[in-house]
Amino acid sequence: MKLLQTFLFAVALLIGTSITAQKELSEVYIKMEISDIESSNPESAAMMEMLKGTETEIFHKDGKTLTALNMMGGMITVKNVVDADGNFNMFMDAMGNKMLVQSTKAESDRLKAENPNPMADLEFKADKTDTKTIAGYECYKVVATPKDAEMADASFHAYVSEEIKVKANVQGIDISEFPGFPLEFIMEMPEVKIIMTTVDLKDAVDDANFAVDENGYKKMTMEEFQSAMGGMGGGFGF
Repeated sequence: MKLLQTFLFAVALLIGTSITAQKELSEVYIKMEISDIESSNPESAAMMEMLKGTETEIFHKDGKTLTALNMMGGMITVKNVVDADGNFNMFMDAMGNKMLVQSTKAESDRLKAENPNPMADLEFKADKTDTKTIAGYECYKVVATPKDAEMADASFHAYVSEEIKVKANVQGIDISEFPGFPLEFIMEMPEVKIIMTTVDLKDAVDDANFAVDENGYKKMTMEEFQSAMGGMGGGFGF
């Protein structure tokens, strides 16, 4: 369970993404995949291997965003739909245990105030000599260092493209502070290193992607969800 919580901390950077595109992109589809994941703990290595290939898809159109996470070959899936006003529905299916969390922006803001996100306050440093091409876009490296002492042993790197200009908030990290959109994330924590890379990017989104079947999901409040998950959601910005 501790390993799963550590992993969920990393992928939580992408779950619940709220994106508002500037004039360069009125709609966007981004698919990211865990291209590499490793652990220095031999007991965790097998579990880590199972998480390789985890996919995160981001759909944005007309002020609405859906972020979909698929882990362990579909054993765990999460779909988070955020409207233009910041209200959201989060659908989580954990091996058949289906939960639907519905929350308003006001409630989310209150919970974030009560459970500060240690990744919300970052220092950024760009290195334009370190470049790579991702999904056809030229990117350069940006290092984001948490100011929170509790996260002193974590590092967060990203490769951003200035060709994709968006305003976004990813679990408390204001993407608009980046000079472009991060198309690759490298997260390093004690015993764990995860690389998430964009494998597909399109500038068109079908409205049908935002339709999620609620059948079989148990509706609950955010407080009830946090209690069911052992309270681990608070610091992640859920």
